[in-house]
Amino acid sequence: EDRLKRKVAAGEKGNTNSNLADVVTPATADAAFEDRLKRKAAAGGEDKTNTNLSDVVAAATSDAAFEDRLKRKAGGSANKDISTSTKKIGVVLASKDEGMVPENQAHPEEIAFPLNRAAVHFAEPRLEPIRENLPSDVESGSNKMEPNAVSDLAFDSNRQSVGTDGGDIQGGQNGQQSRSSARHSIMSSAISMINASVRVATEYLATATLVEENEVELGEVVVAERVGIFERKWKAFASFFCFVLVAIVGALIMIPALTKNKEEKMGPTPTDVPSMLPSSSPSFDPRPTLEIVQERGHVRCGQRRGSNNPVMCRAVASVLFGDPNRFKTFTVLPGEYQHLHKRSVDIITAARITIENDVRESTTGSGFTFSSPYLHDNIVYAGHEFFVQCAEERNRHGECSSLMICHAGCHCRIDVVQSRFPSSFTITAPGNELAEMLFNSTCNVVTTSKSNLFGESVIKLSDENNSNVFVGDNPIADNSFGLVTRKDDKEFSDIINWVVTALIYGEEHGLKNDPSNCQNYTSLPVQTPDLNFMNAVYCVGNYGWKHLLNPDTRSQINNGTSGMLYAIPFNGLSGAAASNEDSDALNVIKKRQLNCGVTIPDSFDGVITSSKKLVGMSVDYCKALAAAIFSGSPDQVNVTAFSQNDGFVALNNGVIDVLAGAKVEKKYDFANPSLNLEGFDFSSAYYYGNETVGEDLSIFALATREDDAGFSSFVNCIVWATLHAQEKSIRREESMNMPLLPWFGQDFEWALRDVINHIGSYDQLYEKHFGLISSEERGRNRLNDGGPLVNSIPGLSH
Repeated sequence: EDRLKRKVAAGEKGNTNSNLADVVTPATADAAFEDRLKRKAAAGGEDKTNTNLSDVVAAATSDAAFEDRLKRKAGGSANKDISTSTKKIGVVLASKDEGMVPENQAHPEEIAFPLNRAAVHFAEPRLEPIRENLPSDVESGSNKMEPNAVSDLAFDSNRQSVGTDGGDIQGGQNGQQSRSSARHSIMSSAISMINASVRVATEYLATATLVEENEVELGEVVVAERVGIFERKWKAFASFFCFVLVAIVGALIMIPALTKNKEEKMGPTPTDVPSMLPSSSPSFDPRPTLEIVQERGHVRCGQRRGSNNPVMCRAVASVLFGDPNRFKTFTVLPGEYQHLHKRSVDIITAARITIENDVRESTTGSGFTFSSPYLHDNIVYAGHEFFVQCAEERNRHGECSSLMICHAGCHCRIDVVQSRFPSSFTITAPGNELAEMLFNSTCNVVTTSKSNLFGESVIKLSDENNSNVFVGDNPIADNSFGLVTRKDDKEFSDIINWVVTALIYGEEHGLKNDPSNCQNYTSLPVQTPDLNFMNAVYCVGNYGWKHLLNPDTRSQINNGTSGMLYAIPFNGLSGAAASNEDSDALNVIKKRQLNCGVTIPDSFDGVITSSKKLVGMSVDYCKALAAAIFSGSPDQVNVTAFSQNDGFVALNNGVIDVLAGAKVEKKYDFANPSLNLEGFDFSSAYYYGNETVGEDLSIFALATREDDAGFSSFVNCIVWATLHAQEKSIRREESMNMPLLPWFGQDFEWALRDVINHIGSYDQLYEKHFGLISSEERGRNRLNDGGPLVNSIPGLSH
């Protein structure tokens, strides 16, 4: 090993022109190499280095053990730190077929291992010529290398490479130089294999360049100064100030909205009995309203501004608690229905009854349940006679151009006045301020309640001051008023309706306030049949309205000498159109046929489809309802005859969808356990008996179940259509003049027109089944012309 090292060193120091035949592999130590070496020595090779040739031959022809040691030495040197070498070693890669690559044509990638600090960069390898012949494990990026792959690597040592033929060495070199070159080739080949292994495994070469410290140019020396906290943290301060600015702007935007929400939550302003209106809960109590009110200990009674007489509130408290003082009143204008919808109040007194408010009130999108009308009133113009005539004639030009109308802020007046005059001719004001506005010439005409129902003092002040106030004769609005409740609790709505009926019943029978009969409950009744409705009369009084200055004649008890038929106002088309889902029953019926029951007298033995009088009229209402549901087709109906009790049983059990000719009575209105019946809804009456005052009046209507309020409202519109057509003189041939029905979806918009197209107006229907008879003979079954309209419902007793 020492001799070999010395020979290699001697060969490197000598400036020899020896050429290596090729990469000498460990196989050159075999016998063939030994023979060739001996022949060259014998041929006269001169020993110029004074080296013992036999030693060289012995070293070169060593056995396999020498070869193994040499390989181990080569392998061991690979693990040493090659960076200690100061010489750059150029590694040239070539494929087996390409042979050696001269240094001047080799790729420029080099590995430099300087001892000092160096700046190193990596260059992409250029191994494309080699990759074609590399083993699969090397090509895929493996760090392993097979021996046959390593043997294909060549080493370039700045010597010209020459080929060998038959083992002959060209050039006349002495044997010692040949042996030295051979050994040098073996060691160089080992080093080349190590470097090639590193290059193939890592797939890139690093070039290191020595950087001397004195190459760095010194810049100007600057004295450091302390940086302030705002300079160092300016980004944080900027973010903070931006956040504060956004928060301030957001607060300025939200304050008005929060203030408005707070005002809405406070609800209406209480009057009469000082109290604080409870705020509505975000989720409503699902219990029956009667149970909630009795647990609270008082009823919340909403009143419109100026309605100072709480007689209806006292009557309701008497029935619910047995004590007329268990109530609190609240002013609910403006937004009366919103307060009721949000459960701020339980009832509202003197609420205007319209078809729109029953089906879908415009400000809440919900329908409400109204009691029987207990007040009727006309809205008229009052003020300077000339301008009153201008207003009645709808004239605002010429001498009437100075017309200015002040009106109260209720829907019944706003809708009417604004439909007749531009807003520049009207002023909206509280009802109790109208008289003063008239007398101080703010306006020259006011709208006023003829009965002074809402506390308007125009007529009263004009009488007291002998003022010349002219009251017009032509009503601009015809209104009916009742108690109103939410539609989600039909039982509570029925209770309120029967309170009104009890007051009317007391008037009919001459009953008055009687404290001795005012029943104070020992325990609050939890079932409706246990309530004492006559408490409304005995604890408060009967229906006589002594507080009205000019009571309307229609608010009096009907004795059978005037018509009872009355079409409540439609109130325009301001309600939002409802979807078909508002009534499940309508959707179900439209997929099959309408099942309609008709009540018949016990002695009836005819065919109902060809009957006359009340039975025939009831059959036609069944067909009219079918026409409204099935786009004008009246034949999509099955008509079945029932007795009164059997008809309600069939309706209760779902055998029929509606019962025509149903008698309106207390026992059918409430749930009746003895008959195993639930409560029922009734439409407007379309036929009255001829009973006298004090007798139970026979009232006939269309009855529906209470489980679908939307369907009940739709059925009520069918009866209303015939009364409205009569009031507006719309006959069957003029059915297109009927309004569209906007609240039940597009499939039912033409329902009212289809009804009139099939059966005509009420008078046409009546004359078909009863013939042409005088108005006196028709009794209550004619359109009201201003006479009394009030009657109680049968079922109460005293």
